[in-house]
Amino acid sequence: YIPDAGGIAALLFKATEKMPRVFGKPNKEMLLFKLRELGIKPKDAIMFGDRLYTDIKMGIDAGVTTCCVLSGETSLEMIERSETNKPDYVIDGIWDISELLKK
Repeated sequence: YIPDAGGIAALLFKATEKMPRVFGKPNKEMLLFKLRELGIKPKDAIMFGDRLYTDIKMGIDAGVTTCCVLSGETSLEMIERSETNKPDYVIDGIWDISELLKK
């Protein structure tokens, strides 16, 4: 496991004794903010990503359709073992996006 933004947030808290406002994956507010800015409803959006615990979790929490791209760190076995953060769709790579969007 490689620490992400949470490790930096803990460091800032230790140094300042104030909790930073987290605005990154998997916080859904980042995605919802952008959707509002673009005038897109969550039901009309798709979150593509290669990590279950950041990209897919953020999409699920924001109420958008999710698609896991297997060209990153996630494998089919990891998706099958996961008790949460199950994507709506799974594709092998970005080359499969156009086929998915036709559905």
